[in-house]
Amino acid sequence: MVRFRAFPIVLTAAAFAVFCVPLISQTASEQLTQTVYNGKPVPEPVEPKPFPTNGQIQNRELSIEFRPADQMTEQDKLLLANSEASIAEHAGFAGFELDQQKWNYQQIVCPALPNHLFLQYTRNNGKGDVTVFSASIPRDGEGRVRIVPILRRGYSLFSPAPINALTISAFNHIRAEEPSAGPSDWLGNGLCYAALAGAHPQIVSPDAAPGINKPIPALMAVLDVNLDAKNEEVIRFADASAIPRPMAWSMTFSRSGKLIKAKHSPAPMSTIVPVSEQPAAAKVVVDKSDGVLRVYDGNAKLVAQFPATMGSEHDPLPIGSWKIQGRAYNPPFHYNPKLFWDADNSDRKAMLPPGPNGPVGVVWIDLDKKHYGIHGTPTPETIGKTESHGCIRLTNWDAARLAMMVKPGTPAIFQE
Repeated sequence: MVRFRAFPIVLTAAAFAVFCVPLISQTASEQLTQTVYNGKPVPEPVEPKPFPTNGQIQNRELSIEFRPADQMTEQDKLLLANSEASIAEHAGFAGFELDQQKWNYQQIVCPALPNHLFLQYTRNNGKGDVTVFSASIPRDGEGRVRIVPILRRGYSLFSPAPINALTISAFNHIRAEEPSAGPSDWLGNGLCYAALAGAHPQIVSPDAAPGINKPIPALMAVLDVNLDAKNEEVIRFADASAIPRPMAWSMTFSRSGKLIKAKHSPAPMSTIVPVSEQPAAAKVVVDKSDGVLRVYDGNAKLVAQFPATMGSEHDPLPIGSWKIQGRAYNPPFHYNPKLFWDADNSDRKAMLPPGPNGPVGVVWIDLDKKHYGIHGTPTPETIGKTESHGCIRLTNWDAARLAMMVKPGTPAIFQE
């Protein structure tokens, strides 16, 4: 199976290159040969569906707007008035008596599904006695009113709404009633599904970073494209607004655009744990012969020493004097197979999600030599025992400590 991932959310860290090898090129004369090979043409790659990765979605929203009833447009108010009898009828089939008092509603604004008006109805009879359902109304009359049960008197009907077969079926019918024009906004579709299932989804800002005792979701948003026989596409994101804790959503679509299944579970979190104050580094020295990275203060005193993995026969440590340009915490990883001598020929460019289990771990310390840096690793047991693609690799905890010691302009000396 080949997997390709497309990301709409990129931390500031993404501005830093995270490739550790220089691009090796060949001259035209080196590529010429007298040998004639038999072969067959390679077909053009098939662009995935239903969410093509070559589509550029502009002004992508990171949350869904819930609009109070008195702020709805006059056109939407009129559409609702003409559909109230149908909503009451379908709600009654699902066990919701809409003619009773104490019902409130608000509009769910879903730009990814513009051909429908979405509403969320709520009746609150006090703590633990809340009834909620969503309703969809086709704007052009092509389709029918649909009801998505969420809660009845504080309890889920059948299985919870986010994974319920009724929710999935209603969403598939709604998508089928939407006109198909241009690339579909995959993140918008995911957020709309979550809103119809009862959430008020909100993804953390791209420049958000965890603070001390202030965790944020480790995952923001990602589209997984599985280029195997099934050609499934999976929308995954973390809802930071969920109570009592952020929740992770996962929606698997077939190539034809049908939602197959949905998952809803507590989201993994990233946080910063307070540690003792670290000494300021006057310079960093990477010693190839000893296999260590040393940190010296302004008095030339050794204040820290970390075991490190540094370079290989194919991608040797770049000996010389460099400077640290900046630090990026929990950076995503830009994978470009052209920059790796050992990459598989079938690999495609991709961006891997941030987090401690990413290829560069919890932090990337950027150097003024292009494509090179000092970073963490998801496999600390390999430090000093394996090779790298030219970068200096530390354990995540050592890389985090080093990042607290250095600053832009700190000299970094790489020596034999």
